[in-house]
Amino acid sequence: DQAASGKSDQVLSIGTSEEDVAFGDVATPGIVVLHNLDATNYVEYGMSDAGTMKKLGKLIAGDKAMFRMAASTTLRMKANTAACKVRVFCLES
Repeated sequence: DQAASGKSDQVLSIGTSEEDVAFGDVATPGIVVLHNLDATNYVEYGMSDAGTMKKLGKLIAGDKAMFRMAASTTLRMKANTAACKVRVFCLES
């Protein structure tokens, strides 16, 4: 059951340095789907802990992941060898 109706669907260029992911007008991210669109490189993702990423997973080339964001957390990502395009889809919690 989703009380809020906001969503975000964007393709981001994730670089080789850790970076926060913004969800646009979505105030409270809920369900998040990540899709690594790169044909070669992988992307690591996790939650920010005082500006440092605590790794939760890795998206190999073409891989997808889906999870529910915990309240008051910030998603961070980092590409391995070169910047990767990653589709980030989010439904508001």
